[in-house]
Amino acid sequence: MTEEQFLGEIQKEKPDVIGLSCTSYSFLTSIELLRKLKEVLHDVVIVLGGIHVTFFAEKIVENYPFVDFVVKGEGEITFSKLIENLNNRNELRRISGVTFIDNGRIISNREELISDLNSLPFPDRKLVENNDYAHYWFGFRLTLGRFTTILSSRGCPYKCSFCCCSPLFKRKWRARSAENVLDELEEIYSQGYRSCIFVDDNFTLIPERVIEICRGIVKRKIKMDMHCEGRVGKVSLEVLKEMKNAGFSTIYFGIESGTQKVLDYYEKDITIKQIKDSVRMAKKAGLNVIGSFIIGAPIETRQDVLQTLELAKELRIIIQLNQLGIVPGAKLWTNLEESGSIKNDDWKQAHNATEYYDNFSEKDLSDLANLGYNFQIKMFATPKAIMDIITFLSGNNMKTLLWNIFRNPVSIIRLLAKLKKGGFRPFS
Repeated sequence: MTEEQFLGEIQKEKPDVIGLSCTSYSFLTSIELLRKLKEVLHDVVIVLGGIHVTFFAEKIVENYPFVDFVVKGEGEITFSKLIENLNNRNELRRISGVTFIDNGRIISNREELISDLNSLPFPDRKLVENNDYAHYWFGFRLTLGRFTTILSSRGCPYKCSFCCCSPLFKRKWRARSAENVLDELEEIYSQGYRSCIFVDDNFTLIPERVIEICRGIVKRKIKMDMHCEGRVGKVSLEVLKEMKNAGFSTIYFGIESGTQKVLDYYEKDITIKQIKDSVRMAKKAGLNVIGSFIIGAPIETRQDVLQTLELAKELRIIIQLNQLGIVPGAKLWTNLEESGSIKNDDWKQAHNATEYYDNFSEKDLSDLANLGYNFQIKMFATPKAIMDIITFLSGNNMKTLLWNIFRNPVSIIRLLAKLKKGGFRPFS
């Protein structure tokens, strides 16, 4: 939608309350949209939620008076209580996780983690059944049939310094029971969904739980193409084979670097050997592997980045190269804050590391990223990559490729040209 279309659709609905979730990358855009919305819908109650606003709730209600409430942390219970008590100021003051201004004074109640995720109802997907959601990559549709996401666990016990998820959930990992997850999968399968991404930060954290879910999928005859994120060092060949047998086709690993010193700087708590072993096992199980890499750490040299690209080339996987982003809430952000490097308005968005460190320029990292994608093209043109290509083109991937060619052949040509030319500059 264009901005005008978006505002027009909201005006047609004439809502009492608008709840919007945003990240550090979308905060300023979201705020500007909401400002314009309040100008045409004066009485609408605006509620902001999400990772970014959790860290800056008091600043937001102070700086943006058209934002009526901020919901910090997990929103299901807090937002529900907020809606129920909109006209009861005394009760609003008692709700955990709510921040707002009351008679000129900021009320900011501490958020609480939901201990029993099984107690939450499943998302009501019937509310969006007329929308053709899909997972896209630069115009290339990666999912076939009806597509949805599922969250089977929350949080992360690790402390990667570039990530804001661990601080958000206080490094606590909580999981729904396998039975509860299977019930939701069975429900969405019965509703006609055929593609599903597990959006957990750590789906493979407990191997026994993954196996129980996978065997339950097979037992209940749920036939979907599924994707997930896994952690290097937290997978085994047994688990990966169970996943493949259950319908998982792709696993995403946060590899980040090809040098141990950079991995240690990010506090990843993984080794180069674990990276190689995990990728090898995943490929042996017949899964496609996507690896995420970050370039531009303050301690990194050009040679370190080239070593990372060499590792990516050696692994023969689909790669995602990110320039290091400094995200509010992450340890890297906190370190810069303590050193006095963060400016007054920096809290309003995420930043490229090159804004604070001078070991690389923006152009340096862009050129290195382009070099990495060129490596990928050459990597898949070698005899060693034949089995990887066969694995990638098996099952739903071949159907997806053919569907995209039939639907929009130009998108394939553009995607290949962009890969060959480079030009991808995502942030971590």
